[in-house]
Amino acid sequence: MFRRLISSSSSFRSSVSASEAPCKPQVHRLESCTSAFSDDNEDEEGEDSIENEGDDVTLEEEREYGKVARKVYLSYLKASGTILGCSYLISAVAWQICRVMTDYWLSEWTGSSDKSRVLDADQMQYYMLVYSGLSILSVLLSVGCNVLGQVAGAKARKVLHERAMQSVMRSPMKFFENTPVGRMINRFATDMAVVDKKIAISIQRLMQFLFLCLSAILVNVAVSPWFLFLAIPICGVYFWVQRFYRISARELQRLDSMTRSPIFSHFAETLGGLQTIRAFGQQARFTSMLNQKMDTHRNVFLIMNSGNRWLGIALDYLGAVIVFAAVLTALLSAHYVPSMVTPALVGLAVNYTLLVPIYLNWVVKFLADMEMYMTAVERLDQYAKLPSEEYKEILEESFPKNWPHEGHINFDGVSLRYDLSREPVVSKLQLDIPAGQKIGICGRTGSGKSSLAMSLFGMVEVFEGRLLIDGLDITKQVPLTTLRSRLSAIPQDAIMFSGTLRENLDPRGKFSDDELWSALELAQMKSVACSIIGGLGI
Repeated sequence: MFRRLISSSSSFRSSVSASEAPCKPQVHRLESCTSAFSDDNEDEEGEDSIENEGDDVTLEEEREYGKVARKVYLSYLKASGTILGCSYLISAVAWQICRVMTDYWLSEWTGSSDKSRVLDADQMQYYMLVYSGLSILSVLLSVGCNVLGQVAGAKARKVLHERAMQSVMRSPMKFFENTPVGRMINRFATDMAVVDKKIAISIQRLMQFLFLCLSAILVNVAVSPWFLFLAIPICGVYFWVQRFYRISARELQRLDSMTRSPIFSHFAETLGGLQTIRAFGQQARFTSMLNQKMDTHRNVFLIMNSGNRWLGIALDYLGAVIVFAAVLTALLSAHYVPSMVTPALVGLAVNYTLLVPIYLNWVVKFLADMEMYMTAVERLDQYAKLPSEEYKEILEESFPKNWPHEGHINFDGVSLRYDLSREPVVSKLQLDIPAGQKIGICGRTGSGKSSLAMSLFGMVEVFEGRLLIDGLDITKQVPLTTLRSRLSAIPQDAIMFSGTLRENLDPRGKFSDDELWSALELAQMKSVACSIIGGLGI
């Protein structure tokens, strides 16, 4: 544990180095009474530390700059399903058209009542039927639009999660050696939570308010074409404001995600080394380090919040200008062209325009939010494109079903390395292990004992020679999935996964309860399982 903390944290290494000199006698006495179990741990971890010596074990986290690439949006669209996405867009447009038509029909009904004073029964019925039909259609389109949006969002988050998880699970060991656990937790917890809870809602709200703004502009242009001349420069100012805000918000969201990862990593390292931290009296120092990392993260959050407040004020002023321009042009049209612009149409235009400041505020907010949240998709896509282990495609019928049937292992001039940039850990090894033999491998720290065991499972690259098990070269003739499913290892530290005893014994559900009980009996664990309430179902 002591060496793991030193190798996994440069700050921890410095704190230990500062205290190492006066504590050497105690360290030697502790080593003399260490158990065989801890010696094995030390040997295995020391081997890794020596093999990794001179390398940057922890790589810097990737960060994109500038606007979110178009391919990220296309990735989300493909994940949600192109047909579902297009269907949602069409239903959203149809819903907004139906809403505008409903309001327009109501204004026509009001205008007809003003002209003829009293409508007869047939006219009342006609206006009522059309208005009711449009209202019902609007409700149906609203339900359909929301359902399609939720279904598309659910499919997208499922595909993105599965794609990233599958890529991580197929990544070579180098990725896990170079990537802190906190960083992976951040991607699959924080970034995935953004995809789960925020992106689909933001897209739906953005479409809704964007179409409402477009409807307000089109209604005002239809009532008074003069509004178009004032709307163009206003839209230019609006475009500049939202662009200025989006650029800042996008980068702040990326910084928010990146400054959260060190908090997770530091917390995980601290939990793993609590005893050592207390032994060296470093509690205050590690608490201070955590506070600094949290302060950095909260500073980014406060700046994001300030940006939101600035945007609200700027858009309120811009909205007031739009309302003034729309009301002015509508009144001028009603005054100079009374035959074409009725009071009912003026009321409709003013009604739509009064809501424009609110709509504009929400359009910019959701547009910026969507771009910010798309950085989560961007980060998940980075994990989805990780380099994968080499999974060879070999037809099942061409592969022996009973392999390995004996267990004869032969290292024929085998050389091993963990990465192209590193020196070989084993060079030109010649070793023949007959079937049924029990072999013990002894050697100094870093001599490659663990590497030999890992090479049998394809976790270390064999870049030279052949590694044969029952006559088959596992580096060329055996798929990784088959290799790892037909070999087994008894780990030094027992691990129980969350779930029942049955799920731990048979994760894929291939065997019956009788077979599981038989396996427990052979391992002399049946009495233990029987003594626990629930048996295999605990």
